Amino acid sequence: MKFFSLPMIQRIFILFVVTISVYLISMVSLKHTTGDFDVYYNSSHNYLNKAPVYVPHGGIEEFKYSPLFALCFSPLTLMNKTSALYVWTILNILFLYGIFYLFYRLKQISFDSPRDFLIIILLFALIGRYVIANLKLGQVNVLLCFLMVLSMYWEINKRYFLSSVALACGLMIKFFPLLFVFYFLLRRRFKLLAYAFLMVVVFLFLPSIYSGWDLNLKYLHGWFVLLKSTPPILLYAVKNYSLLSFFSWFFVARHQGYDVFDYQLIKTGLDPAVYYAWGISCSVFFCFVFSMIGSL
Repeated sequence: MKFFSLPMIQRIFILFVVTISVYLISMVSLKHTTGDFDVYYNSSHNYLNKAPVYVPHGGIEEFKYSPLFALCFSPLTLMNKTSALYVWTILNILFLYGIFYLFYRLKQISFDSPRDFLIIILLFALIGRYVIANLKLGQVNVLLCFLMVLSMYWEINKRYFLSSVALACGLMIKFFPLLFVFYFLLRRRFKLLAYAFLMVVVFLFLPSIYSGWDLNLKYLHGWFVLLKSTPPILLYAVKNYSLLSFFSWFFVARHQGYDVFDYQLIKTGLDPAVYYAWGISCSVFFCFVFSMIGSL
């Protein structure tokens, strides 16, 4: 009965959330997860059995995450793959809603006015296809985004150690959170960055509790070697959704005379200096944006 006592706009929002959740869960299928969830599942299963995890496979469909991620994901491998995929999907949906909840706690959005409700609808209209693709493939990007927003949330609330934990957790998944280091430097959060460095060290060796010290060192070595040996083509390959790959869709395709929608035909890239220039330009751009945010 409490539901019917809520304002109309809040009831509509709850129904919207429930509908979206049911739809996202209903589309779960192992037919779409090859290369992402399957990699997490199989590699974490190997980790649980203390078998090789970091196996080269030509740069694609390789487990390129830290031993800590394998350890944290491994409980899902105790169930069959279909059940694990449903649990993983539900967790990702919760992480997605957790992002909006943190924005709500920061008073960036509310659920009381039609305007904010419209903003959320438009946001899903713009990025919904990518969120759906992330969930269908069983990718880890929603979790990564949640950790980054959580790190910002705790930093704003001056909980620097907790913020560093979230940042370090994100770095155990992908290196994209390194961009946020620029923001914390501009904000002079040196204590936070020191904590983050400490937590990265802790998280690198924490899996030793399960695997043992020697095996964990072997896993870390295999991880670093695999990252180092990743073929440069993955910087602009269609299977990669990195920032450099996004640029390549436009510039490399044009450079080779392909239509922008034929980026999957790209066989070679531009001079490495171009990629370095893009990387530096993006870093400068993020510094500028973060400096503007810090001055607000």
